[in-house]
Amino acid sequence: MATTVLLVEDTPDLSLYEAKVLEAAGHRVFRCSGAPTPHSICPMMHDRPCALAEEADVIVFSCALFAPIRGTPYRGEHLLRAYRNHPEYSRKPMLIVSVGEPPDLPGTGPIATVRKFEDPDAIIAAVEHLSAVVGGRRS
Repeated sequence: MATTVLLVEDTPDLSLYEAKVLEAAGHRVFRCSGAPTPHSICPMMHDRPCALAEEADVIVFSCALFAPIRGTPYRGEHLLRAYRNHPEYSRKPMLIVSVGEPPDLPGTGPIATVRKFEDPDAIIAAVEHLSAVVGGRRS
């Protein structure tokens, strides 16, 4: 069964890899740059609802953790914490695709990590495992 994935990315050219890998495996991928427009704040940074996160079965977070997200005053780790602190989205399964280790995070949803530019099968397997953990239902 296809999983609806929200791909949160800070550099679309780099994360095109994850989008293509997941789409080729039959998953539906929504892409988000971490801000609704190039120079504004993501609604997640203010605990507001996000239509893309609402639709996702699994969130794939593929932002540099310790670098600023282009055009915003915050870093990837701040946006990651916003997702994991959100009262609703923190329950959704999340795959973190990162070069470095993510910090300890709040939230009750399952988390998996894959190193950036990992074997495509590792990304697909992680998303499918996370989707199966919640039985394919939306959190």
